[in-house]
Amino acid sequence: MMLKCLLNNTIVKKKITLFLLYSFLLLSIMNSNAQTCTYTNGLGFSTDISGNAWNTWSANGSNVWDWHSYYVGGYLHYSFKVLDYAGGFWCSGSCRFQNVFGKNPTHGFESWDVLNSHNIIFPQNNMNNHIYQVDIQWNITGYHISVFDATAGTQYSDNDYPIYVNQYTYASWTNSSCWGWLGGGYSYSDENDTIHASQWSNYIYGQELTGTSGGGGDIRTDALPVIDNSQTQITYPKITLSSSTINPGQSITITGSDFLVNGSSIISLQSSAGFSDILNITTGGGGGFTYVYPTTNAMPAGNYTVSAKDNVSKLITALKSLTLNAVAPGGYLELVDPVNSFAINANQMTMLEFKDKMVLGSGYPIIGSERLYSYKIELSPDGGNSWGAPITITGRELINKYILKQYFFSIPTPGTNYKYKITDNYHPAYFVTTPVFIVNPVASGNLNVQLKWDYSYPTTGIPVNGICADGTARIYLNLSKINAGVGSPISSVSVSLDDGGENIGITILGKVMVASNVTSYSTEANGITTLTATNNTPNLSDYFFWYVAPDDFAGNNTNDASSSSRYVNATFTVTYDDATIETIIHKIKIVRPPLMLVHGIGSNPSTWDNFRENLFGTTWNFNNDYKFKTVVPITIDPSAKFSLNAYNIVRGYSSDFNNSIPGVINQMRSKGYASVKVDYVGHSMG
Repeated sequence: MMLKCLLNNTIVKKKITLFLLYSFLLLSIMNSNAQTCTYTNGLGFSTDISGNAWNTWSANGSNVWDWHSYYVGGYLHYSFKVLDYAGGFWCSGSCRFQNVFGKNPTHGFESWDVLNSHNIIFPQNNMNNHIYQVDIQWNITGYHISVFDATAGTQYSDNDYPIYVNQYTYASWTNSSCWGWLGGGYSYSDENDTIHASQWSNYIYGQELTGTSGGGGDIRTDALPVIDNSQTQITYPKITLSSSTINPGQSITITGSDFLVNGSSIISLQSSAGFSDILNITTGGGGGFTYVYPTTNAMPAGNYTVSAKDNVSKLITALKSLTLNAVAPGGYLELVDPVNSFAINANQMTMLEFKDKMVLGSGYPIIGSERLYSYKIELSPDGGNSWGAPITITGRELINKYILKQYFFSIPTPGTNYKYKITDNYHPAYFVTTPVFIVNPVASGNLNVQLKWDYSYPTTGIPVNGICADGTARIYLNLSKINAGVGSPISSVSVSLDDGGENIGITILGKVMVASNVTSYSTEANGITTLTATNNTPNLSDYFFWYVAPDDFAGNNTNDASSSSRYVNATFTVTYDDATIETIIHKIKIVRPPLMLVHGIGSNPSTWDNFRENLFGTTWNFNNDYKFKTVVPITIDPSAKFSLNAYNIVRGYSSDFNNSIPGVINQMRSKGYASVKVDYVGHSMG
């Protein structure tokens, strides 16, 4: 009635409105902030605030006593006894909880720091007058609970409860009603020790449910670290860098170990000049990762620090130092492939690939609008201590354009410390070297595997170096004896595909089958879906198999997203007439299809000059994207009809064959990569 009268008063009405609005805003502010709680130690199974000793917990369902907490093997162990009340007593809001925190709760914590609140791990409501012995042993994977029914003389339960454990994990025990849990155990109602002690004395001790006499005390134990750091050595995650100093445009390989198995982590790259990059990665089954980070000319020169953080354990690696050299005029020479250590077979044809920018500078000859280039390629059998006779590659290209050059090689002599070096002959201070690589011997020394072109396009005379992941391109895998008259005749040959176990399907690995037509264009490999094939025809001079490209480039390896190539193993198993068996593995390089950029009406290829991506925090122009072996911004007639330009693009009948899909594919094949499709990006009419 009074409220009704007040609301009839205009002035009071405004005051009430303002008060309600203020209350709403205050409530909104309170709800928008997380509640920080503090855990108070030492109030259970110890001396209460009144100085009384206490060694029994009691609730509606059971007694808990004979409590012990200590460390076994560096990990927390609890043991105690439980007596379940008979006669219709059970706990509800007063059950015992084991609470697991992701940090020391006595220093303050939020609701999300409570990793687990577990109240069903031992019997509290059986109402059978039985006594149970409970033992809880923590380890690095969680905790194991053994419950023995001492009255019945039988094992009651024996279970594991997985929780990821690190040096920040804490455990405690509380009674939910007297502790004041709210919302299922994720926040606290109060933190007053006196109130809790009063609740204990009045509701439990006062009702004599324990059958004892004594003091009070809050129903909670000390929050204890699960790991005793004085006994247990914490294994921190680690990273290593492939080099401590690199030039802009080169890649640095970051290798991690001792991270959470199949987890996630963050790599942090920080520059003293203010550059920052954060990379989200996943760790493999061994708790490790390998990440290839490409630097760019746009990154500031100077000192960098690299670290990694495990997202689950929150452990951070030690800082690693990296120096990025300044870009000098002409210093754009960069190794494209290989950038990681690798292994090949003796006499296996392999390709070295590098790129450079045709910048102006003292010593570089200029002819019209083009700049000359000259590179020296040398092989070292001993890791760079000595170098063999050089091979020279020369040519010319438009000023400020990038060139991508290939050098094919095979090495007959096995070894474990080979390395190549590419040097700019006009500026010998500019050079790059490959990682050290291995040349494996072939078991008998008399088997050879070659990749050969099929007849989808005219052959270029260049050896096959790899294949584009377009799902359709195909090549021949050809196994033969080097000397047909040596050794027992071959009775059968099998081939199977894998990549070391990271992927298992044809989508990423490709397909194989026995090839019967090896002299002309054939569609016999269309539609195959097998990872293995066997030719049981004995004593052939050559065994041919089709290999059809995988559909996708990026597989389960987290590095695929930032890589320009990956490898699939073709494992050949050769059975001889004398029942001996020999295995030889040939690595097939997988690359991305060529990228074709098509401008719009009234425009030209310069449309794409500023078309770029932001890969892992660094900017790349698509024109010079290292992930693609071929990028072609083609020219179409800016004033022609749509239909004519489309016809020329598809059929390749324009005045410049390179400005067509067949022309772009031809450019890819001229670099040694089997290809029959393009990645097509068009703007407007393009």
